[in-house]
Amino acid sequence: MEYLGNRRGSAPALQNVELSREEVRPVFEHLMSNIELWLANNYVHADLSAYNVLYWQRQVRIIDFPQAIDPRFNPNALSLLTRDIENICHYVACYGLERNGQRIAEKLWRKFKNAEL
Repeated sequence: MEYLGNRRGSAPALQNVELSREEVRPVFEHLMSNIELWLANNYVHADLSAYNVLYWQRQVRIIDFPQAIDPRFNPNALSLLTRDIENICHYVACYGLERNGQRIAEKLWRKFKNAEL
């Protein structure tokens, strides 16, 4: 476990941060990269949103994993993955970065299922 922040306080949740235009795309891409990495290692966060992402000095850290599921054994895995991705897409849409969460989730799911075979 690591502390993210400084002596004055801990890093805020992404939900409470005002990103610059230049920060939005890298944050989104980093989060999607993490989601893909988790899926490749048989994890879906299952409660991901801007509330579960800490932001500090242009870095993001995802927190709150107790409800994470193994997509190989959970029949709701695709819908939970889709919800996670749509939550992040909804957040970045507030900054003008429009992405289709369902399409991204389906693409990652197909990649995961093909790798599983």
